[in-house]
Formats: sequence, C-alpha cells, structure tokens
Amino acid sequence: MQSSIKKVILVLVAVGGAQVVGCQSLIPTVTVTVGLDENLSLIDVVAGEANTKRGRVFFSSDSNFSIGRGSLEIDLDALGFTASSTNATKLISAQSMSDTIQVTAFVASPELLDTVCEVGEKYGPFTVTLDGTFQPTSVSPSSITLTQDTIDLLNTGSFSLCLQVDSSVSGTVVLSSLNLNVGF
Repeated sequence: MQSSIKKVILVLVAVGGAQVVGCQSLIPTVTVTVGLDENLSLIDVVAGEANTKRGRVFFSSDSNFSIGRGSLEIDLDALGFTASSTNATKLISAQSMSDTIQVTAFVASPELLDTVCEVGEKYGPFTVTLDGTFQPTSVSPSSITLTQDTIDLLNTGSFSLCLQVDSSVSGTVVLSSLNLNVGF
C-alpha cells in the first residue's frame, strides 16, 4: 500500500499537482518578455541627474489571461548603454572605477499615465554595473516581487509605466524590454 501512495505523490509532483497539497514552490512560472516602444526604451541621461520616461504598456488582450503571482526583472540582453562623447577621456580610467546605472520602474493604471512616476507602485532601484567600456555586466537585485495591486493591473491587460534612470555616466540607456516572471 505504501508503494502506491509514493507513486501517487511522485505523479502529483511530476505534473505540477503538488499545489493541491499546498506546495507553492512547485507551481511553475513563465517568463513573459514585455517589449517597450521607443518612447520608453531610449533614455538619455546626464551623470548624476535622474531622467524619466513614461508610457502605456499593453500586456495581454486575452480576457482569459490571469496571473496569480509574479516578479519583475531586467534582462542584461535587453539592456545597453552608449556613453556620450564627453566620456572619451574617462574611458582610460574607467577600468578601476565602478560606474552604475539605477533603473526604477513605477506601475499604475492606464488612466494615470500623467502621474505614474509620482503615484505608481515602485519597483527598484535595479542597480546595473558597467564594465570599463561601459557595457552592462550585472543587475541587482535579479528580480523584485510584484504586489497584488500590480498583478491586478497586469490582469486587465494594460498599465502605465514610468522608468526613472540615474547614471554615474552621461549617455543613452537602451532598455528594449522588461521580463515578468509570472505564475498562473
């Protein structure tokens, strides 16, 4: 009899049915890449000064789409930085310096586009470390857990997004997408 119980438990775990018995860590997550249009993805920065961009993001048009939990992350493959020409002399000494970019995301309902940077749910800052040639090498934290308010917004299919970027180096930040790790 014990052998058949072990087989049932193994089958439940293998097919994801372990959530029935309360094991939340076994619920699978899916990474959804949310592309950002040019209005949001190209951000000119001046060293030491924060710059913001805002826009509407359409997440899903499927009325059956519903997530239960999730996190936000910045993927290094979706991130680039071009230092301005005024940084040419700094390139020589940059190898020993630790230049960074900080990206903070704010999320609010679509109708709050004009105030999303002030009233939206705050995620971050994400700190991006740049190497000696100003290329992104790491992001910390790797992800930030979404609040229930943000999950509810995602389930509506669209939201307002504000990206606030602060950099120790002048140039242009390119962030082509954000990743949402979602559980259903």
